[in-house]
Amino acid sequence: MSNRGVFTPAQWQELEHQALIFKYLMAGIPVPPDLVVPIRRSLESISARFFHQQTSKAIMLCKGGRFWG
Repeated sequence: MSNRGVFTPAQWQELEHQALIFKYLMAGIPVPPDLVVPIRRSLESISARFFHQQTSKAIMLCKGGRFWG
């Protein structure tokens, strides 16, 4: 049996980060901005990639190209 953990070190760090934010929320205390900013940047990065992908599909369809998914 492998001695590997369930999470990668990066995943474990992210889980701890989210747990800390959750503790603030459960205590009814405002979450410090420095805890939220990394999440906001990550979401902006994901949405930018999604927007680019959707725009590329729309351009392809407008030019008469076929896109099936």
